[in-house]
Amino acid sequence: MMLGLWGAYMPFGTAAALLASPWLLHRFGWQSLWWLLAAPSLVMAVWVWERGAGRRQRALSRSAAWTARLQRTLSSRGAWLMALTFAVYSGQWLAVIGFLPSIYAQAAIAGETAGALTALAAAMNIVGNAAAGRLLQRGVAAPTLLLLWLRGDGGGCG
Repeated sequence: MMLGLWGAYMPFGTAAALLASPWLLHRFGWQSLWWLLAAPSLVMAVWVWERGAGRRQRALSRSAAWTARLQRTLSSRGAWLMALTFAVYSGQWLAVIGFLPSIYAQAAIAGETAGALTALAAAMNIVGNAAAGRLLQRGVAAPTLLLLWLRGDGGGCG
């Protein structure tokens, strides 16, 4: 369930930025927009460091357990496969969402409309990721979800 919700943060942030950016650009300029988009990342980085990572890192650096955990993680086939899965998914997702505005521009669709359409495409991932997380939590097997996705539209990719 949590992985399904985790999978919603990138499409939510992308959709929100695409919808709000034209208004913000017009009123404040691109520099302010970049700072506004960077601020939540900075706040979260500080929060994570202060609440957990910093304390744990300081505590673990004093013990040999840290190196043992790191070695165990880096030698785990599952960890590498998970990282590869996230990299492949994120790479293709960002390529599609990143090029949609250009595709819309070539089709003579106005910038704000292209942004809204791209935001809609990004936001649809929220629904799919959250639904998949919920179905997995209810006992639907991952291969079954994949087969259903492949038999359907494939999210526009099939």
